[in-house]
Amino acid sequence: MATVPSTISPMDSSLYKTTTVFRGLVYRYFSLPARDSDKPTLLLLHGFPSSSQNWEPQVVFFRAHGYGLIVPDMLRYGGTAKPMEPAAYGPSLMCKDIVDILDAEKVDSVIVVGHDWGSALTSRLADFYPDSDRFTKAAFGYEQFGYWTFFDDADAPGIIEGNLDSFLSLLYAKDPALWVTDLAPHHAFGVRWQETPIADFITAEAFETFKKTIRDNGIAAPLNWYRVYMAGIDVEDAKALSTESITVKKPTFLGAAEQDRVCLASIQIEDMEKFCPDHVIQRYNAGLGCQLNVRIKSMLIC
Repeated sequence: MATVPSTISPMDSSLYKTTTVFRGLVYRYFSLPARDSDKPTLLLLHGFPSSSQNWEPQVVFFRAHGYGLIVPDMLRYGGTAKPMEPAAYGPSLMCKDIVDILDAEKVDSVIVVGHDWGSALTSRLADFYPDSDRFTKAAFGYEQFGYWTFFDDADAPGIIEGNLDSFLSLLYAKDPALWVTDLAPHHAFGVRWQETPIADFITAEAFETFKKTIRDNGIAAPLNWYRVYMAGIDVEDAKALSTESITVKKPTFLGAAEQDRVCLASIQIEDMEKFCPDHVIQRYNAGLGCQLNVRIKSMLIC
């Protein structure tokens, strides 16, 4: 296995809850009310292929500073339901799931922070609920390209699960340039399986948590986050959006990951400036998993 440094403390299991959302699915989530009345609640939405545990550095930091926190295991991950039908992952449905979690917690206003696919859902929350005072958008994430073709293949789950160390070491590679050759191009991902050095900030415990998440639950259902777009389900789903709602009127934050070689920070910044007039942009010398990098864990101080 790839060599990684040590120590990460788990989030308190006693602070996890479950709720059943409008369509009968059970979500598990970490919940902690704000200690200080003047501090907002942060809603942290993780990406692929992970769980709420990926936000541990931010939870530790913001908990110490009195912020409220709601951190769900997203659909299919951790203790949350794992439907196999791609249609279950329609953005409008998952947005309503998140609203139901907030209703269960009786939280009227949150700052939403998304990573990877969580950032896509963050944007959709702003689209589907443009007039709601509940959501303020904070997104730091990236787009995906060529490897979607592999993820859409029926054999992909078995191949990934059979090469788990190689799969994860590429996602969290120490050398971001490997994404250019081994991940981004069509038909590149899933062909050359070999372990590669992992980014310094990914601890041994974090790496094992990533593996356990996939070993315990499989990777087939998480790939539906990609397949819903490959199948065009998102196109039908987006018909519910008005032209006006595509422009996000809420205050927004973009943490641009400059080492992301799949979707350049310049593209993210261009979209932010085009569709989010009330924005703040901060560049970070990081790629996938930048929220796990303790050197920038205070990146989202409000």
